[in-house]
Amino acid sequence: NPDSKVLYYRNVLVHYQNTYAVDTGLNSISEPFLKDASGELVLHQGVRPHYDLSNESVRRWWVDHAVDMSSKEEIDGIFYDAIAKVTTTYIESQIGTGKKQAVQDAFHIMMEECQTEIDLSKINIANLIRANFTNAGMDNLHYFDGSYLEGFKGTPSFYAEGIRAAQTAAREGKLICLTLGMDDILPAFDEMREEAGYLVLSDSAQAEFDFYLSIFLVIAEEYSYFLVHDNSNAYSVMGNDRLLLKRFAEYDRALGPPMGPALQSGYIYTRQFRNAAVYLDLAKSEGRINWGSDSIPHPPGPDPEPEKFSLKFLLAEANSPSYVSGALIELDSLSGLSSDAGNVIFSLDTGRYQYSITLPGFFPVDSSVHLVSDSTIFLSIQ
Repeated sequence: NPDSKVLYYRNVLVHYQNTYAVDTGLNSISEPFLKDASGELVLHQGVRPHYDLSNESVRRWWVDHAVDMSSKEEIDGIFYDAIAKVTTTYIESQIGTGKKQAVQDAFHIMMEECQTEIDLSKINIANLIRANFTNAGMDNLHYFDGSYLEGFKGTPSFYAEGIRAAQTAAREGKLICLTLGMDDILPAFDEMREEAGYLVLSDSAQAEFDFYLSIFLVIAEEYSYFLVHDNSNAYSVMGNDRLLLKRFAEYDRALGPPMGPALQSGYIYTRQFRNAAVYLDLAKSEGRINWGSDSIPHPPGPDPEPEKFSLKFLLAEANSPSYVSGALIELDSLSGLSSDAGNVIFSLDTGRYQYSITLPGFFPVDSSVHLVSDSTIFLSIQ
């Protein structure tokens, strides 16, 4: 795909040791990593040290490399990971409140330097927005073009806070990349089935997919992207990622642009697109997308019978108090004769209808009506 974007991964705090040639540059920097009160390195998962961003040489090393890599034609931007490890109380008990504050202050300087020195045409995405962060991480969004969203699953209130933050960012024109894992509910790799190039899911897996896609659609704006995956690696512990490079039929549906923002009532959201209607109930973990330009949002379950409306024609003779009986009213494939009281009643779905009225000795009538509720058309014919 020539439109694919390649982002260069950089962790703002955790040093993934010896995986990049540039990492050897840290050897010439004195005290590049954070230590606890006893002088021991503070390790991530017992393995990886953390950058001491308050050391200006470390910060300069980090920024220079991000600038260098982003300047390459093959690289479209930088992905900034572990923002929360800097901005929350992570490892504060080990390094002390003062040092943690110094690292946080240095992080903001580092991000401002990246903004100034990295080519503006490049993309800067952060692993940032998360419901359990202060203000869902939104306070640092101004440094970036958008946010990758992980850890999005949770209680209804957790989902709702994540949706609120992501909606705000998306409406500001930020990139939003929502990823949700389906590994717990998928069948074994050799039981996955495709038809016409699309994955076919079990009823339970399809219901989960519909729930996740509904969450995305109540968030989505112009620069929003969605991915369901098996797990975070291209190859799972079972040997195969069951969703890697697989396609869902919904991805090729003609969604059309949104007709407005999502509406919210408690944990229930609805949103109308040109060619679809979305219903999301966080309390029940249910989502539904009804496809079609005349769709309306409604809960999962059997499709409701379309609502019928009454369309009444009432005919009178011009310049006379008399009703007109026996007039033929033809409305699409339906027809009827006006009664002695001058009326004909049709029961119809919402929509636009052409109609004609004819009666020997009277001028014919040809017109149309757009029916959206019970209605009466009074006509004086001549």
